[in-house]
Amino acid sequence: MKTRQLGKSSLQVTELGFGCMSLPTNVTDAHEILDSAYEGGIRYFDTADLYDKGKNEEIVGSWLQGKRKEIILSTKVGNVWNKDGETWHFDSSPQHIREGVFKSLTRLKTDYIDLYQLHGGTMEDNLEEVVHTMEALKKEGVILEYGISSIRPNVIKRFITDSSAVSVMMQLSLKDRRPEEWLPLLAKEEVNVIARGPLSKGELTASPELYASAFRYILSFPEVSTALVGASHVKQIEESLKAYSTPINDHVFQSILAQYPLDTYEEHRE
Repeated sequence: MKTRQLGKSSLQVTELGFGCMSLPTNVTDAHEILDSAYEGGIRYFDTADLYDKGKNEEIVGSWLQGKRKEIILSTKVGNVWNKDGETWHFDSSPQHIREGVFKSLTRLKTDYIDLYQLHGGTMEDNLEEVVHTMEALKKEGVILEYGISSIRPNVIKRFITDSSAVSVMMQLSLKDRRPEEWLPLLAKEEVNVIARGPLSKGELTASPELYASAFRYILSFPEVSTALVGASHVKQIEESLKAYSTPINDHVFQSILAQYPLDTYEEHRE
């Protein structure tokens, strides 16, 4: 599988990455899916401390053993589960980020994280404190690079222009072309996109041509480093790998693309 540079970093990620959020909590089943992704050439895996209250990171961590040096690993911080166990709140304080990274390291059974991402963000965040904390963790060797996961243009713009972030994880697909407007700014700042939701919850898998076009669309942008695919069953990841490697006729692709109009973000612009 081809790889691409992640922004201005030295990290190389595979064009398909694996988003771990949908993994089952049964370790055996989850490992089987992760194995399938790995055997298909995927070397970039993304999780978050929020997923399954940390269980997701633990599953990924147990699977990583013996493979760590081959994998580009990312996780996220910024969300805290409330006492009700059903809801969570956002916390971008230096204390929470620092506590969060070491808890993630323990669950992931590793001593460093390739890419650490702020999981959300608002214009009310103390950005200077967030960036200072991320930079400190880089100096300590705990993380190699950092980025943000957000769909708020104003938050993204402020974050990437006032930091040395290398990536933005954002929703991007044929059905959600809103990020296209912001790709020139990302290119200027040497920040690349980690595209989540490339298949729009399975809606773009109705036919092989649509499935293949969904990946071709995302990967047609040099500002995109990787498209994240998820799976709760082995068959799903196998089908994504097949679609990724399926060539698609230019005429067919353009006719499919024409069915999905451009749009722009209406909120969180300034």
